[in-house]
Amino acid sequence: MKKVLMIDGSMRKGFTTKAKNETALLLGDGYDISYIDISKEDIDTCKGCCACLYMGEQYCPLSTDAAQMILEKMRAADGIILLVPNYSLQIPGKVKTLFDRLAFIFHRPEFFGKVFMTIVVQGVLGGRDVVKYTNKVMKFFGAYPVKGVVLSGGIYIKQIEDKFYTEKNIRKLKKTVSCFKDALEVSAPRKPSLMQVMIFRATRSSMKHFDEALPPDRKYYSDKGWMTSAYYYIVKLGIIKRMLGHLVDMQIKAMAKKAKRQSA
Repeated sequence: MKKVLMIDGSMRKGFTTKAKNETALLLGDGYDISYIDISKEDIDTCKGCCACLYMGEQYCPLSTDAAQMILEKMRAADGIILLVPNYSLQIPGKVKTLFDRLAFIFHRPEFFGKVFMTIVVQGVLGGRDVVKYTNKVMKFFGAYPVKGVVLSGGIYIKQIEDKFYTEKNIRKLKKTVSCFKDALEVSAPRKPSLMQVMIFRATRSSMKHFDEALPPDRKYYSDKGWMTSAYYYIVKLGIIKRMLGHLVDMQIKAMAKKAKRQSA
């Protein structure tokens, strides 16, 4: 049975809660669903000390709050659904704080094989940019994001039934949840885009050849076998991706040699 984690990022019980309940019904009984209510969790603001980047996430001075617990639940899930209201054209501050606290995953991605979906509840506009942002974050974390959905009309709490339970919103939500369920059933490794391959090769080659590479990142890549692999995981790459990936490796190596000569 696939495990799905639903994260409610709203600061109140309202439209987002309704969307969460409706999504759970649409998922059906074939999933092991767990829930996190961000408003109830203690998540301290990132201090910007970079200890997680320079030394390792275990050295974070805030390691006793809820961020680590939420991360463990995300790690255990096959699919992650983030439900957020559109606050000032962005995610709520507490959800952004969680992303800040997980910044080390940008350097050391680990969510490969997980499916991610964002559901945004908003008043009028801006929600699509919220979806793009959260999908971008999770793509860098290694997850596979489905398109996501924006449900408009959620402003006044007393109008939940009239403004949220519209035929248009329910139709959009059903379609998106169906895509999420289909993505969860895909077992074959997903082929990365050319940009994803280029980012991987540039990152790992920089770790191999530049002394400035962070030790935790270099160790992580080495332990994963990524220093010599074509991509993060075993997947068939076309000839263009392989050739351009090799060119990136060669270019980064040349840049490192030049930098060392100039500093000598």
